[in-house]
Amino acid sequence: LERRSAAIAAELQVLAAQTGQTAANVADPQPARAKAGSAEERAARKTVSRIDKQLAKLTEQEARLNAFAQFKVALHGIDLHFLHVEGRGPAPVPLLLSHGWPGSVFEFLELIPRLTDPARFGGDPADAFTVVAPSLPGYGLSFAPNQPRFALEQIADCFAELMTGELGYPRFAAQGGDWGAFVTSRLGAVHADKLLGIHLNLLAVRRDAKMLADPTPE
Repeated sequence: LERRSAAIAAELQVLAAQTGQTAANVADPQPARAKAGSAEERAARKTVSRIDKQLAKLTEQEARLNAFAQFKVALHGIDLHFLHVEGRGPAPVPLLLSHGWPGSVFEFLELIPRLTDPARFGGDPADAFTVVAPSLPGYGLSFAPNQPRFALEQIADCFAELMTGELGYPRFAAQGGDWGAFVTSRLGAVHADKLLGIHLNLLAVRRDAKMLADPTPE
C-alpha cells in the first residue's frame, strides 16, 4: 500500500507539471476553475478520478486485512509478519496456513472465520482452529530491502520456530498450497515431532534423477 501510494503521488506530480498546477490542485476532484479547461486538464482530471477509485479499492482491501489480528516478530534475521486469530471452541487446534506464489495472506481472509468460528456458519465449535497465517519471507509485509533471502528449507525452519518457540504451541497442524505446499511438505519431513498432521492441495515431488539422466523421447 505504501509503494502504491508513493506511485500515485508521483503520478500526480507528473500531471501537475503537465498542466501547470500544483499536485494538490490536480488531486482536487472539484478544481477552483469551473470551466472545462484545456484538453490536458480534462485528461488530468480523468486520471485523478481513476486514481481516486484505485485508492478507494486499496483502502477497502486494507480494512479487510486489518479486521484480523496481525503481528511482526524478529526471526532468523527478518521481521516476519503473520495473522494470529484465536479459535472459538472448547479446544481449538493450532493451524499454520502457508500461501503460494504469487500470493499473500489475502488468500485466507474468507476462510479464516470459517476455521476459527465454525459455529457461526452452522458447524461444531469442537472443530475450531486457531489460525496462524504468515506472509512468506520475501512476500508482502514479510519483506524489507536487503533482508536475507530464504529458500523453502529456511522458511520451514522459520515457521516451525514461530509456532513452537514464539507462540508456544508444542504441536500444530499445517496446510499449504502452491509454494506453501512445498514449505508444508518440508515441515512434515524435518519437523514431524512438532506436527499433528499436514494437508496439501499441491503434491510436491522431486523429479526422478534417473529420468533426467536418461530421458525418454516423450
